Amino acid sequence: MLSNLVFPQSPPVFAEWQPIFLEPIVNSGERITILIIIKDAEGKFHINRTIDEVLLKSLYARKSSQINGLIEYLATIISKSPNWEIPFEGIYPGDWYKAADFSLEGILKQALSLTSSLSTYADHLEETLKPSVRNNSRWFEDVRDLVVKSNPSLATNFDREVAVAKNVSYKYNFNYKSFVANLLDFKGINNQKSQTSILQMQLLSNNTLVKNKELILQMPTKFDLEAMSLQKKENLDEKIIIFSELLSSHNVNLIKVETAEEASAKLLAIAV
Repeated sequence: MLSNLVFPQSPPVFAEWQPIFLEPIVNSGERITILIIIKDAEGKFHINRTIDEVLLKSLYARKSSQINGLIEYLATIISKSPNWEIPFEGIYPGDWYKAADFSLEGILKQALSLTSSLSTYADHLEETLKPSVRNNSRWFEDVRDLVVKSNPSLATNFDREVAVAKNVSYKYNFNYKSFVANLLDFKGINNQKSQTSILQMQLLSNNTLVKNKELILQMPTKFDLEAMSLQKKENLDEKIIIFSELLSSHNVNLIKVETAEEASAKLLAIAV
């Protein structure tokens, strides 16, 4: 009889999570969960916001923008170092808890159900990561900070005007001698900014002084892919293939990376 029994599958994903609380009115005792930090089995940290901007506006009206800024600032600090220090009053890190589930999204939902009554329970992590800490501008800033920290003299090489015709020039993310690069996050690949970035790289073919052209694309991590539907993955793959063909026809290299560290290493290697 036992041979006919089907035992439930054990959850394959193990991680630890920690809530971060904010006390909007310091010393009032009223605290809300603003972030959930997940540390996966490989030691990588994932920062997840628990309250979206719409809810903040509903709760705090004119003060919502200030609170939203505090949340984004704190998420940025935590993303830069796992050994972060509390930057201002009213921030309280919770205890670390161990958890297991079939995905990191499942672990996040466990954490939210236990600590955050204000969470909107988005369908997947992509929806909980809307603040600028995860958008293309934030990623570009992270890359720039890493490059400048390693080589301060390269600070002036970011956001440089490069000529594409006699009387026409555009601002590019990075320019070092005959090398020009734009940086793009896959999460912004469907918006107008990505189209503009690719067009700018194509226009560089008119400048004979530019010998090396690269579009550095941040690809989704394993964690990002787990949060995507099959349709979104297929759409992303198709978009990247199209972009690669458009770029290669103008001698622009599409460089794929996953992290800001990888992207900064590419730029530092050019400037050796």
